[in-house]
Amino acid sequence: MKLMHKPLYDRLVAKGKNDKLALIAFCNKLLEQAFSIVKFGMPYQFNFVKISP
Repeated sequence: MKLMHKPLYDRLVAKGKNDKLALIAFCNKLLEQAFSIVKFGMPYQFNFVKISP
């Protein structure tokens, strides 16, 4: 697992989520990022932070 996503996985496991469920959440996050990169044609930004309205 990439270091940047390990905190997400660790946080979910610490909340009591099953390892598989945490892994699926991690995979969904990666898919969302990949889709956004393709959809908007922007290069990947390692330190991108999503700000919700």
